[in-house]
Amino acid sequence: MKTKLMVESFLGDLMKVVAVQLDDMFERDHLQIPEIKALLRNKLLRHGITEVAPLKIKPRPAASKSFMKNYHSGNFYTLTKSRHEVSTRDRLDLIMLCYRQAHIYDGLERPEFYALCESYIDEHFDDGVEVGHQVPDRPRGQV
Repeated sequence: MKTKLMVESFLGDLMKVVAVQLDDMFERDHLQIPEIKALLRNKLLRHGITEVAPLKIKPRPAASKSFMKNYHSGNFYTLTKSRHEVSTRDRLDLIMLCYRQAHIYDGLERPEFYALCESYIDEHFDDGVEVGHQVPDRPRGQV
């Protein structure tokens, strides 16, 4: 993996790192939305599902004043410098590392983290078909 994951100060920042990887799966790997969700479901929900929650959730490290000076939740200003990974497998491995961080610092379980990923996909990806719109079988004006 080219991306070195840092311990982010906020869960939202961690999800920005995940978002970069999900975007690359969509744009660079040319995967469709159901395919991305299936890969995530397999990686997050079917592998090692029997894990014990941490006894005590660690507090996330506080962000420095210099970090907060230019920070707002809508930008991709994170401690982790996200890179374009070489393969889909590397992207999934990085998302799994993000899950582990969310588990340790925020107490999130796999289904909760998957729900965050899925909501990002549903909100930001467009498969080209609008809801309630039928694509015609043939161009208009032809019989």
